[in-house]
This record gives sequence, structure tokens and C-alpha cells, in this order.
Amino acid sequence: LPELSIRKLALIVICETPYETRMHPWVEIINRKFSWATLPDDLRSADVVLNPQPPVGRFRFKSDNKTVIAQACGLPVVTDDPTDLDRYATAEQRNAAAEEGLALVRTEFSVEQSVQQYKDILRTYGIAA
Repeated sequence: LPELSIRKLALIVICETPYETRMHPWVEIINRKFSWATLPDDLRSADVVLNPQPPVGRFRFKSDNKTVIAQACGLPVVTDDPTDLDRYATAEQRNAAAEEGLALVRTEFSVEQSVQQYKDILRTYGIAA
């Protein structure tokens, strides 16, 4: 949150329960209730998605599904270093990063590719023809 404050950025939190903190009262927090129906529009109301992937602690095995969903919605994602926010300071930088992320989603996370991977796994174990 200090990185957001330094840059005078608001934080949009999309979650089942509202996020509150007294530790950083100078950061504007906008809570949106999670819903699959509104998620794409809620994400697109932001400039960048923050989805930290900590290497230790209870979230160290967190999947990258939220990162991929954000990229599929055309948003750049900051996962590790909050100073990466500087890489997306301008609309041009954000658009370029969003295009890269969308291209990655199309090539590495397509439904067709996932279906084929599941079929291969099932064949390996003699479960499918």
C-alpha cells in the first residue's frame, strides 16, 4: 500500500468481503463484491492488477489463475515487485503490456490446449481412448 500512496493511486479490491485497513488511511480503497458476471468490467475499471505471488507463507502455492484472468481481460499485472507499477505509468506502457499478456493467454492458456492436456493425462493412465 505504501507504493500506491507514493504514486497517488487508489486500490480497487474485488472480494467476497470488503477490505479495510487502518494502517494506510491515505490510500483510497474501493471495494467491489466479487461476481463472475461483473468481474471483467470490474477489472477493466482499473489500470493495473496487483496479484502478489509471495515465495513463502500461506500463499506461496497460490495459483496464477487470477493473473491469467486479468491478462485475458486486457490488463497488465504486477505480481512481485511493487515498483513494477512504474513500468505501467502511461497508457501506452499499460496497453503494450496488456497486449503481451493477452498474447500469452492465447498461446499458453487456451481452452483447447487444456482439453488436449487433460486427454493426454487420461490416456497416460489408460482412462480414455
